[in-house]
Amino acid sequence: MGLLDDVLKNPGVVGNLAKMASDNPQIAEAAMSLLGSKEGSPEPKVWFHDIFRPDGTPFDPDGLTPEIVAALEAGIEEGKKEVLDGMAANFTEGRNGWKFDNDLGYRDTNWQWRAWAGLQAVLAPVPSRSHTSANCWDDSDGRPLSGEHRYTITFDLNDMPPVTEFWEMPLYDSEGYFHDNPIDRYALNSYMLERGKLHTGDGKLVIYVQHDEPTDPKQRQNWLPAPKDGFRFTARFYGPAAPLIDASYDMPGVVRVD
Repeated sequence: MGLLDDVLKNPGVVGNLAKMASDNPQIAEAAMSLLGSKEGSPEPKVWFHDIFRPDGTPFDPDGLTPEIVAALEAGIEEGKKEVLDGMAANFTEGRNGWKFDNDLGYRDTNWQWRAWAGLQAVLAPVPSRSHTSANCWDDSDGRPLSGEHRYTITFDLNDMPPVTEFWEMPLYDSEGYFHDNPIDRYALNSYMLERGKLHTGDGKLVIYVQHDEPTDPKQRQNWLPAPKDGFRFTARFYGPAAPLIDASYDMPGVVRVD
């Protein structure tokens, strides 16, 4: 059952939600008012009570009926899709497939934003007062990024991301986690560039993104290891200048080279 199975095996997760519902009846009432009946699903108030126990009784996952489990499974998948689809509207389209994000206009009641952060940016601060970011899921030709291919990202050293502090470019797998790799490298950043730990030439910084370790030592120096399958970037800019806020900065595309 995936995520649902993990939750049901850890009653403490639901127990915390149950306590919140018990201590704050208005939250339980609001949640039940938002639940809509669907054909083939149990009556919302019934299964909300069985899961979250707003009356304070202990949660017992073994007591859930097959109908409630099926409704939870469907709800998790529908919720994930709704969050991911909805967040696309909150990004600002940049160049070369990058989508910029900042917390201007953020409100604590923007549950979709908070849910997206929990789903795609585990442990990320919400709101992200310290930085803006740029996300990339596709290569420069609009194809989904995959470790089955090799890519380059080429920065002009005279046109690096304009920040007063630093920038970093982490790589995540399709689930939003770091990819375990033989050199324990999960991101490249401006400190590495300033300290000469990254190779540059002809006024360019070329980042090599691929699953297999490059044989060329200069490429290996700039290698950002990728998993075998899908992955994405969330570049972060600390102390961003205006072009990183309004998405006018020309982030280089992720170019497939094979």
